[in-house]
Amino acid sequence: MLFFNSFWGHYFTQAVVYSIVTLAVVETLVAAWRLREALARIKLRFLALLLPVACPPLFFLIYPPRHDFSFREQVALLDINTWLRLELGGGIAVWHLAAAGLGITAIVFLARDVLPIVRHYLGRRHLSFPIVEEGRFPRLDAALAGLPEKAAIPRPAVRLSPDKLPVAYTSGRGTLVVSAAMIDLLDDDELRAVTGHEIAHLSRRVGWISRALLVLRWLQGYNPLAILVFHLIVNDSEKLCDDMAAGYSGRRLSLTSGLLKIFQRSTGETLPEVEIRRPVKPVNGLEDVANRNLVKERIKRIVHGDAAGVPYPNFRVVVTGVMLAALLFLIV
Repeated sequence: MLFFNSFWGHYFTQAVVYSIVTLAVVETLVAAWRLREALARIKLRFLALLLPVACPPLFFLIYPPRHDFSFREQVALLDINTWLRLELGGGIAVWHLAAAGLGITAIVFLARDVLPIVRHYLGRRHLSFPIVEEGRFPRLDAALAGLPEKAAIPRPAVRLSPDKLPVAYTSGRGTLVVSAAMIDLLDDDELRAVTGHEIAHLSRRVGWISRALLVLRWLQGYNPLAILVFHLIVNDSEKLCDDMAAGYSGRRLSLTSGLLKIFQRSTGETLPEVEIRRPVKPVNGLEDVANRNLVKERIKRIVHGDAAGVPYPNFRVVVTGVMLAALLFLIV
């Protein structure tokens, strides 16, 4: 309990509790407003990452007496330390479970997020891939034509992956990695639509989202709720890039068929067969199911389109943020 009475211990526990509150409110509003527009969902969900990090130090600077005994007893809606000291029996208190949760989350964050990123930047494997000169793949050149201009970015450097499966992804700033298998698999319209999706990832709008998301995720490596919010926003970012790609290429259905072809060639299965034929294995199996479900959701969304956006989305985000901050101020 000594740690939780310290500055950092109190900060960590406040951040986790704030994440619970903000995520519950944000997801309730997403459902209540039937918020389907990807960018609007991203902005609203960012509150569940930003407020838990920013509010504790901000509240301390604005009103230091907030941590006094009188404030906790007479004003606060919830005193976290009171709940941490709650005995569960057998010599175990809530703070024991909280400490275990923070520690396990930090280990998972280190293994799943930090180490892969470090290996990526140390290895820079994609930099060993040969650069694709213009003219080598005329169909790829045609697919790329005009897309960078629509995204308001310079033409990306294109590198050829030796992967035998169809792959396309962005790596670093201004680098597009593709495989020959992907180029051969897709027709011209599909190739342009899928390439447009990757170009969208390099756009300034999505780039800022990705960088802000990465910083906030790293600042909350101890917070299990941050993992959930992080993946929700990543999924929304994929849908945003789908929308941008459809706008760039004007080929919404071609993006759907391109995604289906890449998925089926990569997994050897069609989407309706996925949940029946593949057993769920620990960790990686759950990730595979999540990825396949995301592909299905994206395809359904592209085919049927989104409902009209809600009015005044930015105003809603600001008001929600202010109201949440006022609520969190009363949780110490």
